[in-house]
Amino acid sequence: MTGHHTLQETEQAIQRQLSDVPVRHDAMMAVSNIYRAAAAIRQHFEASVLRGADLTWTAFVVLWVVWIWEDMETRHVA
Repeated sequence: MTGHHTLQETEQAIQRQLSDVPVRHDAMMAVSNIYRAAAAIRQHFEASVLRGADLTWTAFVVLWVVWIWEDMETRHVA
């Protein structure tokens, strides 16, 4: 399968792949949902705020860390 899948299809695929693995599926699904929500927020932030400044998410994070720590060298940020 390629392309976009529904949340239900994704959860079913996960259950097929991990059916024999002792994993708490409810906890794994919660973490997966948090990850997807964070990715959606990041995409929105990149499209609505950072694009106007011609920045990527990574560039923003580097600038943020250097700004907060002031004297940190960029090679340490990486």
